Amino acid sequence: MNTIPATATEQTATAPTVSTQRPRVAPIKIGDQLCYPKFTCIHLEFPGLDQLKRNLARYRQKDVLLHLVENANNFELSDEELHSKLFGEKQDGIKIMWEYINMMIQFLGGQEFLIGYPKDNDNFQVLTVFYEKNGTLPLSAEKSIISLFRKMLMYDVEIEELQTVQKSMRRTTPEALKTAQEKTSEVMDVGEIEDLPKLFISPAEKFMHGRIRW
Repeated sequence: MNTIPATATEQTATAPTVSTQRPRVAPIKIGDQLCYPKFTCIHLEFPGLDQLKRNLARYRQKDVLLHLVENANNFELSDEELHSKLFGEKQDGIKIMWEYINMMIQFLGGQEFLIGYPKDNDNFQVLTVFYEKNGTLPLSAEKSIISLFRKMLMYDVEIEELQTVQKSMRRTTPEALKTAQEKTSEVMDVGEIEDLPKLFISPAEKFMHGRIRW
């Protein structure tokens, strides 16, 4: 009996499927605990207020931190999705997050600030002791770490302003900006043209002017 060759559709159906598994941290084991890969936190000590402000300003410009901020504030993500976004997609995510947490706590007053939040204080102290001993943090404390990160974001006015500017710039298309400028120019006298640079200040420029407070 002649056999009928498999059709293209049948062949495709039996082909192996491509995995869509989300990226995750490749943990290491310390004792009986699974931990993030070891990392070096360079902002454990208070460097003085002026230097701390410069350090924070520099970190707020890091793509990794902005990625962490955007996803940490997305409360629609499941725990697995959040882990993947924060630490799987960005292998240095845990390092940047822990450094930012330390810098913000220093900026807000250190221990004097933390004592007003007993639960956060306890979590931070336990994590600090673990890091000092092992050079990393336990995966079992992931929710506590993210909670501390979110708390620091609540007190960081500068990162909030930066997010607002970025969202505004994403929403404003070049065509919309051009149309707005043309409409404004229609009602201006010719003699006022020299003041255009003062009238049209980009969101980025406004943000930079606001940072002169540092």
